[in-house]
Amino acid sequence: MILPKVKDLLLFLLLTSFSTGTTCINATFSSMLKQWGLKWSYSTAFYPGESSFSTLLSQRIEEGTALQSSHGGKFQITSTEKGVGKCTNKWFQ
Repeated sequence: MILPKVKDLLLFLLLTSFSTGTTCINATFSSMLKQWGLKWSYSTAFYPGESSFSTLLSQRIEEGTALQSSHGGKFQITSTEKGVGKCTNKWFQ
């Protein structure tokens, strides 16, 4: 059984901690979690044709690999702070 005060806190967090229409936490809650010592990755997604950069990147990948961009989806770049994640390759640490 969840205690009433804990239940109220959980409801408050659910209603105020996420960016509208997403499952992404907002900046306020993110800052709070960081103060608690939690770490996470950051990612940015973009789509072929969305900008001149993504168009050029899509063309270069297609030329270099013979993989058609029409068979793919979005590009995603993920970054983490040093020591966060599971990367064991020395070139990417």
